[in-house]
Amino acid sequence: MSQRRKTDLRSYYTRVAKRAGHRCEYCHAPESFFPHRLSLDHFVPESAGGPTALANLVLCCYGRQFQKLAFESGLDPTTKTIRPLFHPRRQRWNRHFRWSEDRLHLEGLTRIGRATIERLALNNQRQIEARSRWKLHPDLFP
Repeated sequence: MSQRRKTDLRSYYTRVAKRAGHRCEYCHAPESFFPHRLSLDHFVPESAGGPTALANLVLCCYGRQFQKLAFESGLDPTTKTIRPLFHPRRQRWNRHFRWSEDRLHLEGLTRIGRATIERLALNNQRQIEARSRWKLHPDLFP
């Protein structure tokens, strides 16, 4: 990665983080819960021609960035169809996801929501453990 690209992404960080409320735009993990800043990620990967522009940048935690990689779609486990991933710039989170009654799991309300939960491992064991700790801090829990 070139030094120029790092500098370019850093110049977007404040605006993207403010827009995201300093939370991962996929799992809603609060940035203040981590000892480091959340990451900027290209929704449409650079390798697929995605631009480094505010409309294509997403704030996400390392776990979501690692799961997403260059994927733009995932498998909806209910319909067994490939669906596009949730796009934080173009779609509303509450339309595709809701919290379970115990507030530890995300539930997909749509094919896009379910495919995103699967592809990004939004309900893996580490996420569940982290959410149980966030619940102890109502000011941090979404």
